[in-house]
Amino acid sequence: MNFREKNRNGIGTKRTWFMPTRLSSKLLGRTMTVERMAKQQEWSTLYYDADLSLCHTMVIPLLDTESAPHWFAANLSMDNTTVEIRDSLSSAMHKRSRRSTCVEMLQTLDQLFAPVKSGDLNFSEFVIISSSKDYPQQQNGHNCGMFVMKYMESLFEENEIMEEVI
Repeated sequence: MNFREKNRNGIGTKRTWFMPTRLSSKLLGRTMTVERMAKQQEWSTLYYDADLSLCHTMVIPLLDTESAPHWFAANLSMDNTTVEIRDSLSSAMHKRSRRSTCVEMLQTLDQLFAPVKSGDLNFSEFVIISSSKDYPQQQNGHNCGMFVMKYMESLFEENEIMEEVI
């Protein structure tokens, strides 16, 4: 979606960045640290042109592993310095673990983009909020990944709210 978004909007324009699922030090494993990923894979230039000023929103699929594994989306607004949690299995019981997963992701972003971000940009200082919109909720314990993909797809297609979810 990043390549399509870049081609659709043109080089040098602000756009949504769709981030990979491995944006978590927990998911990188033993052999790939955040620092190694940033250096060896040239993280900031691989998909994102090393220019954070071209990003107005980052959409990040996250895996909460503190309880039963669950995928949800984090929607980062670069203008408002907020992270909105978009969760298809939203409940008060999971609020702390979703928040914790977002905090870890923000710390990882600080490390990955360290070579190209300005000194006054600290992802770790973004304010984490729960979504104010009423997103579709899954009816089972295994469709969370599909909800995240459909949410990302709806943003790409510029639909405000998903109409259908598998």
